[in-house]
Amino acid sequence: MRQLRIHYGWTRLHAAQRLHMSDATVKRIEIRQLEVTAEALESIVVGFDLDRAQERFTRELAQAPVPLAPLAELRERAAAPEWRTSFAHLDDSGVACAFIDPLWNVVAANDRFAEAFPGLGDFDDNLALWHFHPGKKDSPSVRALVHRDDESAHFTKALRAALGRHRADPRAHELLRQLRASADFSARWKSTITVAYGRGPGNPVHLRDQRTGERYTLSIQLGKAMCEDNVQFCTALRDPYTGPSSA
Repeated sequence: MRQLRIHYGWTRLHAAQRLHMSDATVKRIEIRQLEVTAEALESIVVGFDLDRAQERFTRELAQAPVPLAPLAELRERAAAPEWRTSFAHLDDSGVACAFIDPLWNVVAANDRFAEAFPGLGDFDDNLALWHFHPGKKDSPSVRALVHRDDESAHFTKALRAALGRHRADPRAHELLRQLRASADFSARWKSTITVAYGRGPGNPVHLRDQRTGERYTLSIQLGKAMCEDNVQFCTALRDPYTGPSSA
C-alpha cells in the first residue's frame, strides 16, 4: 500500500480519504502494525483502482506466503523417462520446451530451448539472471533478444508476482538480492507497480538465431505441469519474425 501511495504521489491523508480510513490506520498498515482486514483489503483494491493482476497480487500479499519446492527434487522428477521421451519427441517436432519454476529456474529443457536461450548454464539456469546478468558486463541475452526493453519490463512484472507469493523463502530473497545488482532491474523494480501472471501466445518472444543472425518469433504456451509446485511447462514454436520491422 505504501508503494502504491508513493507511486501516485499521495499523502497519507489523501490516501486515507480515498480508502475511507483514518490516516492513522493507513500508517499502521504501511508499517505493519495492523493486520489488513477483508474490508480494508477491498478498500485498497477499489481506492487504488487496481487492475486484475495488481488485485490478485495484493490479495496474495494478504495471505500466507507459499513455500517453494526444492529445485533438486523438481529436477529429479523432470528426469523421469516419460518426460525425457516427451522432450525428445518435441525436439524432433521442432518445438522448444522446458519446465520453469516460479523463480524462473529452468528445471529441465530440451535442445531447441537451449538453442533459443544460449549460455543459460552460465547463469545457474535461471532466465531472470540470464536476462539481467547482474554483476556481469555481458550476457548472450543481449545478442539473442530483439526487443530487450519489452522483455525487461515483462520479467520485472512477472518477478514481482512470484517474489510476492514466495516472499518467505530464502531463495526468493537471494534472487532479489542478486537481481538488484543490475541497474536496469533495480530501476524498474523501484519505479513500476505493474504485475504480470503468465504469458500467452499473444505475447511472443522475438529472438535472433545465434548462427545466422536471422530474427524469428517464439510463440509461447504455458501450462501447469506440476500443479502442486506451480511449475509451468513451457512450449515454444518457432515462427517467422512478426515483430516491428525497425527492431
